[in-house]
Amino acid sequence: YQRRVRGVSISTVMFLCAFLLCAAASAAPNVVVIVADDLGYNDIGYNNQDGEISTPFLDSLSEQGVRMSRFYGASMCSPARAALVTGRYPFREGLQGAKAIPSGATMGLPSSSTPLLPEAMKEAGYDTYLVGKWHLGFSSWKQAPTGRGFNYFYGLSGHGFDYFTHMNSPSKQRSRDGSSRVTRNAASTFDLSEHRLLDSGKINETGAEELLRGTWGVHAERLFSSRASQIIRTHDVTSKPLFLMVCYTNPHSPLQVLDEDLEKVPAGITNNRRRLLSGLVVSLDHGVKEIVTALKDRGIYENTLVVFVGDNGPSMMGGSAAPLRGGKTTIWEGGVRIPAFVVGPGIKSNVTSHDLYHMSDVYPTIAGLVGIPYTGGRDGVDQSGNLRVGSTSPAPRREVIVDLDRSLERSAIIQHEYKLIVGDPELREADINSPPVSLRNLTSLPFSSAQLYNLVEDPGESRDLYSASSTKKNSAIALFLYFRLIQYATGDVREPLVFQRRMERAVETVDLSAEFQGMTQVKRLRPWLD
Repeated sequence: YQRRVRGVSISTVMFLCAFLLCAAASAAPNVVVIVADDLGYNDIGYNNQDGEISTPFLDSLSEQGVRMSRFYGASMCSPARAALVTGRYPFREGLQGAKAIPSGATMGLPSSSTPLLPEAMKEAGYDTYLVGKWHLGFSSWKQAPTGRGFNYFYGLSGHGFDYFTHMNSPSKQRSRDGSSRVTRNAASTFDLSEHRLLDSGKINETGAEELLRGTWGVHAERLFSSRASQIIRTHDVTSKPLFLMVCYTNPHSPLQVLDEDLEKVPAGITNNRRRLLSGLVVSLDHGVKEIVTALKDRGIYENTLVVFVGDNGPSMMGGSAAPLRGGKTTIWEGGVRIPAFVVGPGIKSNVTSHDLYHMSDVYPTIAGLVGIPYTGGRDGVDQSGNLRVGSTSPAPRREVIVDLDRSLERSAIIQHEYKLIVGDPELREADINSPPVSLRNLTSLPFSSAQLYNLVEDPGESRDLYSASSTKKNSAIALFLYFRLIQYATGDVREPLVFQRRMERAVETVDLSAEFQGMTQVKRLRPWLD
């Protein structure tokens, strides 16, 4: 006979326990993080000032949550993505300056004693997926996404590729469909991978030929949107909540646009580069709509946190950060201040926040919103209390280190409305041979090159408040911010990473079973060190 506990059979108790566990798992909020590439402050509809950008879906989606008008990334791709997954400023990782990890580099994001965002989500019981651009190292399986906390990866390892052939050197022809796209740079390598981490710890890797034949001629945005939607539609949310990062290459160069997207570009754009970039933003809008539609069709949208961010400012090949100054690679506002918003359960609706946010805040804020312990870097700030409905708590972040190098040749800090720039804001790479700052030798520091701006009154950074006619107040503010930079520069600043490229080892040659698009072989990038 069945033993009973106060009239209830043990089998019934076990069933109820299993049911409650499943209910708890399904109740945990799903998380979707969407990253745009080189999306300027003026390159999204709700910020656009020139009438040349149309993003109706992104505009309507952002109205359901909190738009962040003072959200800071970095001046280049890799540093911004490092801050996102570590919760630390890029200079802690040796990624200060306008630095990007090149394809075939022998190193990537340094190993950390604290878990990365996907590792923390996995530890909390989430199933973790990355679709799209990685750009944080690919030389070994430990550096690849499946070695850094993702159970599944479908995308590219490097900075960008041809939208149609998925080769890392764009073809010379600029046709907007894949049919005639067969002219290739001889050094091109196929940079599209699919990795799945098995329960055994081994990696299941889709073959290069299968990927090549199945994706050739399909625009990258359509590939990534389709794969992300497929994951959403097939993932068992009753077993594990979903953590999905979708990192588009839109609107990063090359400016290759589908005709159907180009037809939706606002009329009257005379600059052809601007017109093509606008088409890539239309494509991005399409992709986000497809992902959100999949969430709604699956019935999990109401229990999903959606985070949308750029990474850095716009390329000058058609992008715009107006009314901000500068663009990608600079530490002017236009190079580092980017579109961002958050939508989800318990989040305020139809709000524009003018508080300070930094990319390193994404990790601790997600942890705070979904209720898991934050174990990442100390630079990130949990902004969840600032985003929740009914919250009246003051904004937790008072300061942003925009960039910092050990010699202060290219550094900037923001506190409240003031921004201090030291050195050359357009310097691409700090001199790694320059001696680090020393508190004993302050006279050697480049304070004479300092510039001070009030970003509330002068977001375009046109009026330097630190000059010969500077008031005592402005001089005192500049000096205080300068010493804050010195405090950081004499603390935990990793030596700038120096990347060596080993493309001859990173590239694997694959023989095709039959000629395809004039090729009998294809070269592809893959981890090679272990």
